[in-house]
Amino acid sequence: MSSDHFTGKRRLNFSIILVSTTRTLKDDESGNDLEAMLKPFANEIRRDSSHDDPNEILASLERSISESDIIVFVGGTGPSRYDLTSATVRRIADKEIRGFGELFRMRSGTDFAYLSDASMFVCSGRIVYTIPGSPNAMKTASDIIIGLSDHAFHEANKE
Repeated sequence: MSSDHFTGKRRLNFSIILVSTTRTLKDDESGNDLEAMLKPFANEIRRDSSHDDPNEILASLERSISESDIIVFVGGTGPSRYDLTSATVRRIADKEIRGFGELFRMRSGTDFAYLSDASMFVCSGRIVYTIPGSPNAMKTASDIIIGLSDHAFHEANKE
């Protein structure tokens, strides 16, 4: 292992952002589950929400970038005309890492996962994930996020 390879011991700051027109932080079962799964690996976890609106999604991202290393958008990745999360983040991202979505869909074990535009992005040195809002998706997504985030953050920010 080279001396500049990240060892994975850093505890990162996370933001979990609910994207929904019908749910709120008070009834966000998926976000609550994700927070519980990420908590042992996080320094801090912030919560925020946005309607399915590109301006609100970007405003939530902007609020989180200054305080979080890893940002996870929960919801808005499906085929509905209201599902705009990945398309919105894609517009302003420095880079998209499509392998995350491929891995998520493969590990999900259901054909419905292939309807999701789940992805991973780099925005201003922050790692941004977009995942479906389904409660069933949280375990699969959290396992992958926990496994990739330390190294992805290090790579996105090394000199």
